[in-house]
This record gives sequence, structure tokens and C-alpha cells, in this order.
Amino acid sequence: MGTHLPARGAKSKAVYKLRLCGNKLDLRYILLLAAAVILAVSIFRLPGRPGPKAGESLAYGLIQQFKTTKGSTDAQNASIRLKIIKKIIHASGESALFMDVKNVSLEIRLQNVAQKSNDALFILSGEGKSLVALYVDSGKDYRYYGKVDTFMHLKDVQIMPLPAERKGIVAVRERISSTDGSFEEGVFIRAYIWQDNEFHPVLNIMENFRSYYNQLWDTKIKPEESHWILIRQKAIAKWSSAPSPVLQMAEQQTLAVSEKTQQVDLPPNDAFDVLQTRNISNTYYWSDKWKHFIMGEGKDANGQAIAILEDITLSPYALQPRYLEANNHYRVKYEDGSIRNVAKGSIEVVAPAP
Repeated sequence: MGTHLPARGAKSKAVYKLRLCGNKLDLRYILLLAAAVILAVSIFRLPGRPGPKAGESLAYGLIQQFKTTKGSTDAQNASIRLKIIKKIIHASGESALFMDVKNVSLEIRLQNVAQKSNDALFILSGEGKSLVALYVDSGKDYRYYGKVDTFMHLKDVQIMPLPAERKGIVAVRERISSTDGSFEEGVFIRAYIWQDNEFHPVLNIMENFRSYYNQLWDTKIKPEESHWILIRQKAIAKWSSAPSPVLQMAEQQTLAVSEKTQQVDLPPNDAFDVLQTRNISNTYYWSDKWKHFIMGEGKDANGQAIAILEDITLSPYALQPRYLEANNHYRVKYEDGSIRNVAKGSIEVVAPAP
């Protein structure tokens, strides 16, 4: 995007704020569309399929050869890497994920993931995409067990141990960008656990995030009066693992508006005036009872027990009052495993997570 800016508008910062937050223009639909783009990619994912399947195996020797030659760049190492990658892609049903497997890197993590003593987690990355898959030691070879997920721009992977269950939680950081409905990019923290013969998502939160949209996209605003809006979050994430995994988040969220009125080029960050900033601290605890990371527990209006997974009012989008009015909800999990967005006023918080 360019950074050309036309002549400065005559409005004051106070008027900008009034236009954004206090008039009759409803920006809710713009914000919801922007949020939906990220959430559609980040939430609606298919879990890995059950395994193992006969014939989908990797020989001990093949993995040992790769580990032995990993630091070299010779033809033997390349040949072994490609052979392993092709087998994993076939087993996971992701043959269309990569255009050319020669561009794909391979990493192997040997650690407890699915109640096995010698699980092998394979991480394939290339062309801005990644595949993470699990193989388990059958006593004769490594057998395909399931696909954790596919990702865009995978930044890192770690395994958080659950010693009492002899398994681990696979935690990743993934960067996603979109220009569909708004200009957005962000890093999400996601976590998965092996349960009932497949991987289940047990955490999905925003870490760092930026979203830009123009007020002109609400057609009630005149072009000569439309500004760019910036919503941003910067966060520090800290994992701890004893006695069970805990994620602590320290977040700074900002709502800002561009100094000048124009619609063609996205302004640089220093061309925005900050309207509002808030600092938030959140903690997500692993709950063996709920098989999920939770913020706390409570009861809904019918007295049913629930786990609080997310407070949607703490989204950076909630800095915009009209979004907050429409999304004053908790994301909760019921004992039957269903997950829903429920009005905060209908939830009695019994206790925060320990």
C-alpha cells in the first residue's frame, strides 16, 4: 500500500471521536465482517481424522537416517526428507496443500502427545503453509495417528506436558493475514489435545493483531469526511507448565483514527491519532474436568454448569462501543461439549479458574 495523503481535514480529534462513537452511523456490520474473516479461518477447522490406518507407516530406519543427516545438505538427506514428507502428506490426505514438496522443510519432535512413550510429531512447513501430524510407535514402526491441523505461516510449536495423563498439549502460534472486508493481520495462539481418536482444539486466542478499515465502507459517510480506523493489540504471552499448563496474557489494546480524510492509500501508523487505550491481563488455565483451557466456571440462566472460555468484551474490537453493545457475551462450554456465545448478564460466575 502507498502512503500518499491528501490535504488535512478540518475536523478536530474530538469530532473524529464523536463521528466514530457517538452518532447514528452503525459501524457494527463493518466490524463484524472484519472479525468474521479472521474467526472463520481461526475457529472453523476440521479436526484430524482418527488413526492409525493400515500401511500408513514410517520405518524406524528412515527416521533415524533423517535425524543422522539432518545437519547436512547432501543429496541423501534431501532424498530421505522428501520420502518422509510424501508419506505424511499422503497419510493425512493433504496432497493439495503444497505446490512443490521440494520447498517443504521437515522437523520431528519425539515426545508424549497421545499417551504413548515414543510419539513422533512431524512439522511440515513451506510456501507459507504448514501441516502438523502425529505418528505413534507401534513396536515395529511409526504409524500415522492423526492430523493436528494445517496452518498459515506457522511461527512455532511447543508441547505442554500433562504428566498425569502421559500425554501432551500441542500449542502453536500462527500468523494470519486478510484483505477481505478489512486489512487485517494477527498472530493467534492455538492448542490441541488428542482425545477420542482425534485432535480437538482447546484454546484459540488472539495475541498480536492489527485491523484497518475505512469509514467510507459505511455508505452513509461522505467521502470527504471518511477516515481510516486502526484497531491494534500488542500482547506478551507467558506459558507455565506446573502442575498443569497455564497461559498468562498481558495485552495493550488501541483504537485510533487517521488524521486525514482519504480512501485510496492506507496511512502509516504514525498518521493515526489514538482515541482510546486499555491494558488487560487474562489467564487461561488447563482444566482436566472440562478438557479445555478456561478462564473460570459458572452457571447459566437455567442453572447449568458452564466453563468460561473467553470474555468477548475483552476483544480489541470492543473498544468500538457499537461492537461492544452487540457482543456483550462470554464464550462458554457446556458439560455435553457444546460451545456457545451467551450473554454475560445471564451467567453467574461461581469461581475463577484455580
